[in-house]
Amino acid sequence: MIVKSIPFQFNVFDITNDLLRLPSKPIALSNFNNRLYAFSNNSTYRIEPMNFSIEHTYKSVGCLGQDAVVSFDAGMAWADTDNIYLYDGETLWNEEVEYN
Repeated sequence: MIVKSIPFQFNVFDITNDLLRLPSKPIALSNFNNRLYAFSNNSTYRIEPMNFSIEHTYKSVGCLGQDAVVSFDAGMAWADTDNIYLYDGETLWNEEVEYN
């Protein structure tokens, strides 16, 4: 689960309205391009922060942990046990296959 604070009140939470249940336990969080990304062992979830809903699920694309994710101006990169991924906001790349 992920809980969002009330805007401009970062220590106040309304768990009745601002709670998002993910299909699997998140092990890392990162932000890029005004979106929140939650990583589990074998899935990545792109979350739209205003509606607090899952926009897209990348299956079979997980992450090792919080130390395996980095965001920068041009994109986001992370690693799991099999690959290193680069995401530029439109295309998800790894060393072998291009994912759309």
